[in-house]
Amino acid sequence: MSRRLGEEGEVVLLLLVSEEGRIAKARVARSSGFARLDKAALEATENWTPVPSTVDGKAVCSWGRFAINFRLMDHDRDELTRVLIQPSAARALAALTPASLQEDVSYWSGEMIDRPAFEGLTDAVMQSHEMQLVLDDAQHDALAILSLELSEADLSEAARFLESRVGSRLLRVNSPVQAQVMESYGSAVLRTGCAVMQLRRTLSAAAPGKDFHAGSVPKEFRDAMPRLIQQASPYCNCVTRRSSWVADMHKHIDPAPGVTESCGTPPDLKWQ
Repeated sequence: MSRRLGEEGEVVLLLLVSEEGRIAKARVARSSGFARLDKAALEATENWTPVPSTVDGKAVCSWGRFAINFRLMDHDRDELTRVLIQPSAARALAALTPASLQEDVSYWSGEMIDRPAFEGLTDAVMQSHEMQLVLDDAQHDALAILSLELSEADLSEAARFLESRVGSRLLRVNSPVQAQVMESYGSAVLRTGCAVMQLRRTLSAAAPGKDFHAGSVPKEFRDAMPRLIQQASPYCNCVTRRSSWVADMHKHIDPAPGVTESCGTPPDLKWQ
């Protein structure tokens, strides 16, 4: 939930460490600003076994401060090089990336488009010492991030699932499913955005300068919306296939330059 809501920050805990190296008491000395993260930090200390302080060589009970920094996947290179890789991280990564790295490189480099012109080029580049170092670093970073984000038990469980019949089938269909979702969903979002833009223009034309919100939209307009959306659909279906319109939509510019030549002017929607 914290990831979805973009919550991050540092929690400073005040810990009482017993002579036996156990956390006897724990409380938040400085909040992260998010109760969910503060609670997670306190719960994380339950199984800690810190080294107790000593006086004249004898362990003593003492208070100490400890900071836990919750960050949203902003791992830097120096941090990743120091991470202890979990034993099951390699299994999980191998299962997560079943596609051939060489095929991916070939695709993104354009080799698959004109194969004869680049025959053997990918092999030579990937086998060079320089590229091997780059690939090794990339793999280590991926393993380090997995090791930071998941426990060994979680990684082992994930690897077992991804290596299973169902998991492997899911991975095989994941790429085409994601491509289809992005294509279909993205197109639907654009057409919806275009329709909203046409309705907003129509409503604004009836009352220039008025800032409408959901509760103040006239009932007659709401009743006419199904008809208006249908009338706007041909125009929206046309303009959303043009990349120039997509770019200008984010700037709230409509119609975009060049659109009127092929799609015509925005529809003149009448609701009254």
